[in-house]
Amino acid sequence: MKRHSICSMLTAGLMAGTCFGLEKETSLVTGKHIGNLAVAGKAKAQNYKPSTIAEIPEKKKLKNIKSHFAHLWKADKTTSKVAIKSGPMRNVELEWNELGTQWIVESGEYEIKLSIENGADMSIEDFMNVIRCMPKPALWGLSEGKHHGVQIRDKLGGGSAGCAGAGGVFLAQGRWQSLAAYLLHEASHILFIVADKLTNTKLMDQWVEAMAADDISVSVYADGRWDEDVADFGRVYFISLMAGSKKHYGDRTALEELERLSPQRFAAFKAIIQEPK
Repeated sequence: MKRHSICSMLTAGLMAGTCFGLEKETSLVTGKHIGNLAVAGKAKAQNYKPSTIAEIPEKKKLKNIKSHFAHLWKADKTTSKVAIKSGPMRNVELEWNELGTQWIVESGEYEIKLSIENGADMSIEDFMNVIRCMPKPALWGLSEGKHHGVQIRDKLGGGSAGCAGAGGVFLAQGRWQSLAAYLLHEASHILFIVADKLTNTKLMDQWVEAMAADDISVSVYADGRWDEDVADFGRVYFISLMAGSKKHYGDRTALEELERLSPQRFAAFKAIIQEPK
């Protein structure tokens, strides 16, 4: 099978997922994880905790949430400790008849399968630096993508930088700092899929309801697409989480500012990343 069809296979239903482009991003989520607000169906009222914040006038002045927090992002490879547990296993057959080298890495209680396609320009040390930039909730999500794990490929179809689904994540080769930013987005997709399987609630309807209640854009890319809204909000949430207790917005931390601007999404995403006991 041709290598350019890696992402297109997602649309055939092999795994629910999305593709994230360098300049152009195209949703490839299948089944119940597809759609934009026009076709997502009527959302039912949810029992969200009412916001304690009154009308926020500057909401209308902000371009979107993502741009408001963009300056906080820094690829920090000291966020999580990651070490090799096993590997390398060379010339392992990866998906779509490609060969690569495979490792199992561990970070705390989480184990993540890492694979690098033969010919891809990425060292295992740089690959682990990508994983080291992930906060704990993202690591949990990535550890749940047990079938594919996280794979570095020579290239993906359509100029995409990454694809994510229930089985794991594919990333096109690149600088580890850039891949870390993409992986925050893709890990959020996996977390939603995992949470959707673990709960009996209609998470899609809940998220669509939260989008409407918050009445603020997350990003230009995510506008009108609830699944990408989840992933881009997740990336901002993780960036805010890693920003720590510093008051970046007046007397507010980044997480407090994010909750202020988008309280319903904030509550919904906190529920999504809650690990089962």
